[in-house]
Amino acid sequence: MESGKKIIVGLNSFRSGSETATPAFRINDNIRQVQIEKLQSLKSGRDDERVANCLKKIWLHATNNQNLMPVVIEAVENFCTLGEISDILRSVFGEYK
Repeated sequence: MESGKKIIVGLNSFRSGSETATPAFRINDNIRQVQIEKLQSLKSGRDDERVANCLKKIWLHATNNQNLMPVVIEAVENFCTLGEISDILRSVFGEYK
């Protein structure tokens, strides 16, 4: 590679003349607050009984080794959050570490 027989673009060939540091990506903290407010609004406007039933169905399907996709779609259509669905699945299948 150092001899130049094998060309690696940007490493030993076709390099730009100046090395510039890429600026760090900063996220505005207001986005976090907006997302929290949206989540609170979603949870306050949904039918809690239907959400609980959907999450119970997911748990039952997961523990009985049944197809999860139909019940997950139903849960999402009834405004279950990704976190709630993931928590149920983690409680059944565990978490890879």
